[in-house]
Amino acid sequence: MVIGAASLELGERKMSWEIDYKNKLRTPDEALRCVQSGMRVYIQPGCAEPETLVEALMRRGPLVKDVEIVHMMTMGAAPYVVPEMAGHFRHNAMFIGGNVREAIQDGRADYTPIYLSEIEELFDLNYHFKNVDAIFSRVFG
Repeated sequence: MVIGAASLELGERKMSWEIDYKNKLRTPDEALRCVQSGMRVYIQPGCAEPETLVEALMRRGPLVKDVEIVHMMTMGAAPYVVPEMAGHFRHNAMFIGGNVREAIQDGRADYTPIYLSEIEELFDLNYHFKNVDAIFSRVFG
């Protein structure tokens, strides 16, 4: 009897976990409703850039103002630096890629020159990027 009860309890917990997980799933547009005006958003760099979230952020663009987008160097499209997004998004790159170079040269985006070894210090609690409100990251499993 005890073995059966334990087995049933384990099955109930698994089922409960699966239900809880499914209840937390959101579409990219639903997830990005949390991005509000004045926030600072960090986008994971390089080939791991979560392009689906960036696309959803662009759909949210007309609803927000002065959102700072920070990254080391993205490799994909950077629609947040197009002139039409001025006032909605302000981009800040730590390394300049071809996708943001023109915006930085035109003054529509910023550049924070830094050595790779110093980046961790930027996110220290008492420094420049201390208030990152959202992190866009891609998780591989």
